[in-house]
Amino acid sequence: MTVTLQDFRDYIDLTFPWFSDEDKAALEDNYSYDGDDQDTNHSAPRYMTDGTSGITAVNQSNFGTGQQQRVFNVFAEYAFDCPSYWLASAYPQAWKYQFSAPPSYHGFDLQALWSGTAVPGASFKHAFRKIWGSFIINDDPIISVADAQGGVTNSTVPVGVNGLIDWPAWDDENPVLLSLNATGGTPKYFNVTEYLKYYTYADPGVANSIKIANATSWEGGRGERCAWWLEMAPKVPY
Repeated sequence: MTVTLQDFRDYIDLTFPWFSDEDKAALEDNYSYDGDDQDTNHSAPRYMTDGTSGITAVNQSNFGTGQQQRVFNVFAEYAFDCPSYWLASAYPQAWKYQFSAPPSYHGFDLQALWSGTAVPGASFKHAFRKIWGSFIINDDPIISVADAQGGVTNSTVPVGVNGLIDWPAWDDENPVLLSLNATGGTPKYFNVTEYLKYYTYADPGVANSIKIANATSWEGGRGERCAWWLEMAPKVPY
């Protein structure tokens, strides 16, 4: 559990033993936010960010706020999110998506791909499975607008040409991702532990909310933070 600024710094000291004081100061600056010297308020509202405006994942999610979410985001970006950017850049052609369907914890995407559970909703599962199926069969994940809507007319999706969604391939000069999200549905509350609480959302009522976004400015500048992590890679132990 991370409560204080010192807790955050202790995590950085433990996780990155080869970082100099200057490196740690730079990391702290990259993950700064208003009130970042204050303790975590574990009773503060938890909710998902939209990735493109307002408060960001640096200190807000449906799993934590403040210093706690700051730790979550540092770990998420250096270990998972930034490597996905670099991997996309390593191939001659690639497409990037952001799995955002709530609660979107690590591994939740497997429920969308394989499971018979009621979450994250039939319309989302249809679109997500069509994307992967198209990529496997056609070497291209772009699907039809109808498939992206998943049979729900009030789903919002980026419309391209010839009945397909708009999803530009990854380009280092103009990196774009596809945010795969969903809204509505019937909520179910999970109180796993004192500090792990979240909602899932099942049908009826789930509608897809899919948009394209600039990957550099995503979540308050993830692209710049990833560029910093790439410079620091020789000092990152794993």
